[in-house]
Amino acid sequence: MAQYVVPLVAVGAASHIADLVRSGLHPYSWAPDWLTLYWSSLAVFDSLGHGD
Repeated sequence: MAQYVVPLVAVGAASHIADLVRSGLHPYSWAPDWLTLYWSSLAVFDSLGHGD
């Protein structure tokens, strides 16, 4: 199971980081502020969870 989790978390982190790089601090203009904050924070938390 862990062999799938690590790559998926890495892809998730890369996706959130790419959104932030591409669109700045508010990459999800259609979403409420609390949801944008949550999704943007996943760039950090997914990166922290990447290690074994």
